Amino acid sequence: VILSCLTDMENQMKGLLLAEVESVELLSPHLQKSLVKILEAFFHKKIFLKEKKTSQKRIGGLRIYAQGQVFDDTLLFHLTQMENQIRRNFHDYTSE
Repeated sequence: VILSCLTDMENQMKGLLLAEVESVELLSPHLQKSLVKILEAFFHKKIFLKEKKTSQKRIGGLRIYAQGQVFDDTLLFHLTQMENQIRRNFHDYTSE
């Protein structure tokens, strides 16, 4: 999953940030909401997620490009791990 946050002059003036996500369907809806909250807290802007259309197939983690900075995917990796662990625990609990 590759995420790039793009701004244009109009959105910047409104304090909006558009986050384009490749393979957004790979993220669960809950994880997408978490990602939006984290990005909004970090950039102090309203975030909109949108699927990024690409012809290029890429393998790897999440990269966030925003305001000239690149952030690694460590945060999302940990979020995904936590979400998976919670699901496993919940499944174990409910199947007993």
